[in-house]
Amino acid sequence: MPKRIPTFRPAWMPKPEVKKKEDQARYDRRPERREDNAFYTGSPWRKLKTSKLRQDPLCQRCSTPARPVAATIVHHIKERKDFPDLELDWDNLESVCASCHGTHHGYGNKGRAERASASDGTS
Repeated sequence: MPKRIPTFRPAWMPKPEVKKKEDQARYDRRPERREDNAFYTGSPWRKLKTSKLRQDPLCQRCSTPARPVAATIVHHIKERKDFPDLELDWDNLESVCASCHGTHHGYGNKGRAERASASDGTS
C-alpha cells in the first residue's frame, strides 16, 4: 500500500529532485556566487570544516545532553563578507544543525525576526 496518494505528473515535467538540482546549479553559476563557490570548494575550507565537525559533532546551539542533535554545517559567526580575514579562523566557526543555520539566516519566519532585531540593535 503506498504511503501517499500518487499525483499526476506529465512526462514532460521534470521530477522535483531533478528540478531542485537544476535550480541549485543555476544559482551557483551566478556571477556573485563565484567567489563563494571557489572558497567553499577549496581544500583549506574543506579540511577546516571536516576538522571542526570532528571536534564538535553536535549542534552548538540546540543540542543538549538529553536531546543530542548532529551538526551538519560549519557556520561563520562573523560573516565572511564583513570579515574576510576571519574566514579560516577556528574561533569564528561553530558547528550547527541545518535547522539552526536556516533559522539564523532567515530561512524561516523566526530567523527573519531575529535578523531584523539584530540589525536594529534591539537584540
